[in-house]
Amino acid sequence: MKYIKKYSYYISLTAALLFYVYITEPLYSFSEELISNYRLQSKRLTKTEDLLDKAGMVGEELSKAQNNKAAMEAFFFGAETEGQFKLQIQQQLDQLFKQSECRLDTLTWLEGDVLSENIRQWKVKIEFQGSPLCSIKLTRLIEESTPSLEIEHYAFGGQNWTGVISEVLNGEFTINVWRMRKDS
Repeated sequence: MKYIKKYSYYISLTAALLFYVYITEPLYSFSEELISNYRLQSKRLTKTEDLLDKAGMVGEELSKAQNNKAAMEAFFFGAETEGQFKLQIQQQLDQLFKQSECRLDTLTWLEGDVLSENIRQWKVKIEFQGSPLCSIKLTRLIEESTPSLEIEHYAFGGQNWTGVISEVLNGEFTINVWRMRKDS
């Protein structure tokens, strides 16, 4: 008993240290871990909720893009082969010349540019003859046509033209056309 009183401070200090090392410190570190896990999970939840909100917006944007793509495809020629594409252009131009009552002299294919993986631009040079009225009709029909034809360059001329509507003009157009390759 005498030793217990003598070493009571040491025993109480040892008990306090053992209590701290084996009970208090593990509980504190466990509570800190729980708090950090809670914060991490709440951040993840917030990010997930934000992503779900954005997924709705992305879905809307995707549907708008698909609608725009469908509307845009009407302006491109969609033949599967180059030969079919050129035939479509020639048929459309023949039809436009018949409607405008002009006479097609020559149609020449010029080198085209690759605009993207699926889109290629071609140039067509056309020489024709007709009245000034037919030239105006032809210009308007080309610009209004669908799939789209774009006049890049034009020239009109005639010999001894006096301004009479029935006189013959020579004309030349360079037209841009676009082909969109179909996805296989």
